[in-house]
Order: sequence, then C-alpha cells, then structure tokens
Amino acid sequence: MKVFLLPLDLTPSVFYTEDDPDAGVPPSLRTGLRGWFERTTRRLQTALRNPKTWPARKMKQSWDWLQRRMHPDDRLLAALHSASRIEVYHRGSLTSEAARDLWYAYLRRRIRRHLPWLVFNALLSPLSILLTPLPGPNVIGYWFAYRAVHHLLVLLGIRRVLSGRVETTFHPVPGLDAAGGCTDREWLTRATAQFALKGLHDFVARIAPGPTASPVSDRDAGEDARGGM
Repeated sequence: MKVFLLPLDLTPSVFYTEDDPDAGVPPSLRTGLRGWFERTTRRLQTALRNPKTWPARKMKQSWDWLQRRMHPDDRLLAALHSASRIEVYHRGSLTSEAARDLWYAYLRRRIRRHLPWLVFNALLSPLSILLTPLPGPNVIGYWFAYRAVHHLLVLLGIRRVLSGRVETTFHPVPGLDAAGGCTDREWLTRATAQFALKGLHDFVARIAPGPTASPVSDRDAGEDARGGM
C-alpha cells in the first residue's frame, strides 16, 4: 500500500492513497464480519446500478449523496485493515523520522474521530430493522449499519498499524518537494503525472477547500508533529 504525505500548508498533516481497499481476495471468499460487510455492500451496489424506476433512481441519488458526505481520507483508512505492507512517501526535505512521527500522530487523531462515530452509528443501525418493509434497497437503514461496520474496520486497521503488525517504511522522494516559486496548481499537476495519482486534484479540493493550499515548510511540519501527539 502506497501512502503519500502531501506537502500542503495544512495542520494536521494530510496523507493520501489511491489503493483500493477492496482489491485482492474476492469478497465471496472472505468470512466473518468483513465478508458479510463486503457481500452486503456489493449486493446494494448491484441493486442501485443503472436504476430504471423512479424510486430506484431516488434511492441511488440518496446513496450517492451520503457517500459524498464521507471524509476524503476514508479510502486510505479503509485500506489499513487489509494492508500487508505500507510505504509512506514524503518530501525529501523532511527526515523519515519526522515523517514517521507525523504518520503515527495522524493515525491517533483518526482513532479519536472514528470511535465516537462508531458508537453513534451502532446505536442507530437498528433502524435498518424498522425500515425493512420499505420497497427496494433499504438505503437509509442500511447506511447506519454500513457506517458502523466501516468505522469498526477502520479502527481495527489503525490498531494493526500502531501495534507494529504491518511493516511500514518511509521513503523521501524529491518529487514531493514544492519547487521554489512553484504554485500549488503546478505542484498538483506535476505530482499527478509523476506518481500517476488520478484523484489527487479532487482530494485536495475536498480536503482544503479554497483557491489553493500552500506548500508546507519544515518548521510547520515540526509544529504539526508536536500538536498531533
């Protein structure tokens, strides 16, 4: 799994991946909670694909709207529970030790975000039982159960990484350094081409709404590491 520490002037630090959390073993071969989660999600996605009736189209619109409400880094965190190895790429002006501190501080912050949401969605997930008689896919009721399981898998994945059960290496790369005088748009275009990051523009637009986010300095990175511990 490849993770990129983006050199943006944001606190806390921003990490990004395009690895697919569902890649690898077919969902039908998995067992336990994760297997149920993936099979149920696949069935819902199949039901909502190319809807032909008005109720089905409205359900798809609702599901897509809910998906867009998810935090931009959910893709990265969802991939942690199945990652066998993590490679973190960071700008060459930052030491690997400092990048490691930022990475683990980021994961600890995500625990504090996902744990309350796990409790919230777990408490509301019984709504899926009450809404079962509704025709078509039970989008609203299923959403709470879907998110509860998602938050649980995220927390389990973070725990795997923090406990050292996933080999994590750190690699400084010149391509992640913002060139002198380089505008943010130019940096995004260059990084997208160099690392084949097709979704980077959209991710940065969602994580840092506004005209642009400035490249971060080493001094800012040190302050970020201290603030996230």
